[in-house]
Amino acid sequence: MTSKTRQQPPLPSDIILCIIDFVAPTSRATAKLAYEPSHTITKTLLALTLPSRITYPAARQLLYSYCLYIDSPRRLRCLLDSFTAHTADTSTANSFHPSTQPTTPHETSLYLAPFLNNTIAELPTVEDVSSLLSFLAPTLHHLVIDIPLRSLHPEDDNLEIWSILYDAFAQLTSLESLCSARDAAFVNYKDWLLPAEQTHGWDLWPKLMLLALYNCDLTSDVFWRDISELGSLETLVLTRADGVREVDVRREWRRCGRGRELTM
Repeated sequence: MTSKTRQQPPLPSDIILCIIDFVAPTSRATAKLAYEPSHTITKTLLALTLPSRITYPAARQLLYSYCLYIDSPRRLRCLLDSFTAHTADTSTANSFHPSTQPTTPHETSLYLAPFLNNTIAELPTVEDVSSLLSFLAPTLHHLVIDIPLRSLHPEDDNLEIWSILYDAFAQLTSLESLCSARDAAFVNYKDWLLPAEQTHGWDLWPKLMLLALYNCDLTSDVFWRDISELGSLETLVLTRADGVREVDVRREWRRCGRGRELTM
C-alpha cells in the first residue's frame, strides 16, 4: 500500500440504517408472524444490535417486530430481562434529555410456546407469561399460542395457575388474530365447573378478526353461540374439528350468525 492510498470513508449512518431496513420482510402481509431464532433474519438483526449505537435502535425495533418467537422458559425469561433493561436505559436517557420521546411500541406479533413438559402446572413459567402479556398488551395484535391448556383441570389447580393465565389473557384487548395450536383456546376456567353457564372466554378480545382453533366440538351449541358473539370476526379456521361429518357448518352459521359474512 502506497502513502497515496487513502482509506475509504465510512458509509453515512443514513445509508447504514436504510440497509438494515431491508433485512426485514418487505411486506407484513407475506411475512411470518414471528421468525424463529435459527432464521437468517433473526440472526442478522441480532448481530446488528451489537456493533454500535447507530445500528442498535433500528435493529432492535425490527427484531422485536418480526422475531418474538418464544419456545422455551429460558427465552421467555431472557426476553423479559431485555425489556426491563431497555426500559431502564430509556428512563435514564429521558432523565438527561427530558424532551426525548419514548420509542414507538412495535411488539405487535408473538409466537408463544414456553412450556416444555406438556403441562401448564409450572408456576414460574406461568408468572413469566403473565408478565410478558402484561407488557405487550397495549400493542399486541397477533398471537399464536402452543400451550397445553387442557393439561390442568381447575379442580386440580392448587397454585392458582388458571387465575393468573386468565387475568393475563384478559389484558389483550387489542388482539386482532389468535391461533391456538393445541385446543380451542378455552381460557374461561371460571365456568368449567358450571357446564350450563360455560363460555370459551373469546369475548375477552373484542377486536378479534381471525380465530384459528384446534380440535373444536362443532356439535356444541356453546361453540356456535360464542363464535356468533365475536362481533368483529371475519375468518374462522378449524383444524381437526370434531363433528365435521355430522354438522353442516354453513347452516349452523346461518342459524346463529345474524346474517353476517364469515370465511371458514
